[in-house]
Amino acid sequence: MGWEMKAYSGSRITLMTPEPDGGMYGDEGVKAFVRKFGAPSGNDTLYFTGTHRANNRNAKTGLTLTVRGFNPARKVIEDVGGAVELLTDAGRCAAAWSFGDLMIGWNKKHAQAAYVPYESEKVGEPAYRFSALHCWVRERISTVIWSRCARAW
Repeated sequence: MGWEMKAYSGSRITLMTPEPDGGMYGDEGVKAFVRKFGAPSGNDTLYFTGTHRANNRNAKTGLTLTVRGFNPARKVIEDVGGAVELLTDAGRCAAAWSFGDLMIGWNKKHAQAAYVPYESEKVGEPAYRFSALHCWVRERISTVIWSRCARAW
């Protein structure tokens, strides 16, 4: 595999690409999950989208993101069997990403990834300006200039 390039323009970078391996999603599958928690998007289509912040209920989905097994005060994982979970108001797990499966997926997919911040201008033809490049290489992150990272390819 080669390098993965991700461009971002804000303070968020989406890294949650694997499917959940637990909760209702893991037990009953994507179809049941989207039918229960998805929102209509026209043409008889349902989508599950939205920003879920830790310990804050998402009004659109009705789910709350939690990180079971992580101690935020100490900033450590205290239970390696934990997971990132989306919980219903009743405390039932709608979807879960186990720490183990997340680490395996991230190590495979993001072993060599570069994150490029950009700004766009939408006056007339779209124009883009890229700045410092953040490279993830062998479990460390560093900010480098484009030419230095390009040499690593």
